[in-house]
Amino acid sequence: MLPQISDKSSLIYTAFYCEENVYHLCKTISEILDKNNDHYEVYACFISNKTRSVPIKRQQAAKSPDGFVIWDYHVILLLKENDETLNKKRSWIYDFDTTLSFPCDFETYARESLPLVDLPEYHRKYRIVSSETFLRMFASDRSHMSSNNGTTISPPNYPPIFTAETKMNLPSFISMTENLDSVEFGKVLNEKEFFKFCDFTH
Repeated sequence: MLPQISDKSSLIYTAFYCEENVYHLCKTISEILDKNNDHYEVYACFISNKTRSVPIKRQQAAKSPDGFVIWDYHVILLLKENDETLNKKRSWIYDFDTTLSFPCDFETYARESLPLVDLPEYHRKYRIVSSETFLRMFASDRSHMSSNNGTTISPPNYPPIFTAETKMNLPSFISMTENLDSVEFGKVLNEKEFFKFCDFTH
């Protein structure tokens, strides 16, 4: 049984702060799983590329009917079943900004939200970071959301997320060209590798 979240609207969410939304969701799901079972693996997943241009469909922020958006980066939560007794393992995506279900089975999410693209500048890459590592390492002073006059654009109503070591390392998570396999920042996969990691063949 998936971790039970009774009401999506009760979760912490701020538009355009996907990394912080997933950070808090990692906390919530980790607390649920700690109390109930260890049959799941939980990851924060950053989607971006060298050109900061990744196409994703079925997004609430889109103006087109198919929900097509080209994000500079996007962050979702990946939950993988790891119970060896299951005949078929499944993966699930929690995307606060999708028009699909929450959570959504990976097969549906991949088919509906991750269109095949031929142009190299739009090829998506995925940085997967275990929930435990993400909660320990992630920090953002929200400077990437600063306006020209230095104020933060539409910030969440809680303080920025800091660690004892740093106040800002978001760029290291977004980058798909540095720390490609890192204890601190997870592992970068191309799309074929990511789909395989999620036990799915496109």
